[in-house]
Amino acid sequence: MFEDSSDMMVLRLDIASFFESINIGKVIERIKTDNILSRKSLEIIENTIKNLKISGLPRGLPISSPLSEIFMEEFDESIRSLDGIYYYSRYVDDIIIISTNSDKSIKSIITKKLKDIELEVNEKTEEKEISKSIETVTYLGYQYTLHPISESNKSNKRHVSVKMSKNKINKIKTRIVLSLINYNIKNESYKNKAIDNLHRLFRDRTLRNRIKFLSGNYEVRDNNQNKNDDDDEKTVLKGGLFYNNPLLNNIEQLEELNIFIRNLLFTNKNSLFGKRIRRIPIELRRELASTDFKHGFESRVTHQFFDFQLKEICEIWK
Repeated sequence: MFEDSSDMMVLRLDIASFFESINIGKVIERIKTDNILSRKSLEIIENTIKNLKISGLPRGLPISSPLSEIFMEEFDESIRSLDGIYYYSRYVDDIIIISTNSDKSIKSIITKKLKDIELEVNEKTEEKEISKSIETVTYLGYQYTLHPISESNKSNKRHVSVKMSKNKINKIKTRIVLSLINYNIKNESYKNKAIDNLHRLFRDRTLRNRIKFLSGNYEVRDNNQNKNDDDDEKTVLKGGLFYNNPLLNNIEQLEELNIFIRNLLFTNKNSLFGKRIRRIPIELRRELASTDFKHGFESRVTHQFFDFQLKEICEIWK
């Protein structure tokens, strides 16, 4: 969408207190009018909302997202139908609009339409005119860098560099740190050598798995399917560094993660963090220092984890 050679206006909007501000009465009215759900399902929803005694939609409930989509459906269609709208997308409360019209009145139109349904635009708004200068746009975990079209560019397409957003990179770094400092966080040791070795092996395995999870990819198989089904026929969901970031075409920043984990593993031993890191055996630290995020992405390195292992891996990141 950004490769088009035309001049364009990119508008990023964030809806303030999205779920809390949705008029649940209007959602129920829409469901009744369009006969979207059965009467029994509607009663369950009404009773659930009533028992929670809150305004708007509750965060975290499975019903909140689909109900919010019902509420926003007419708004979404009205924005797509505006003159000059080249691209429109909304993910929950995060909106991006690309317009071929440089007229900045689109923002005020959208603000008014949101106000009509009792929603407000957050102050976190980004508006950029894309023409002959390098511009950067961040959306849904990606950072798009848009380069101007050079005279030597025969394809007449704008070069777009796609990296992970800074927030996404920082999230991975935070998870690396948490993984390392949670190794033997209580500095436990047992008088029984066999038990002590067993606990150490468990800690080693869990730390290895966490770093593999972050630097590679993994498969999740549907355990609810018939056990007699062939493995090839079972539904397999893939996630991880590549599968969660398929749009990346600039992965140099992944080398930054390689350097980051190496520096952490051999940080100053006199600091509080360094003392925690020294609890990890030197052999394991050397092994983890060879972690290559770039290779994990490019080669789509995939690891197999059991359900209980995935639970162990992710429990410290909640």
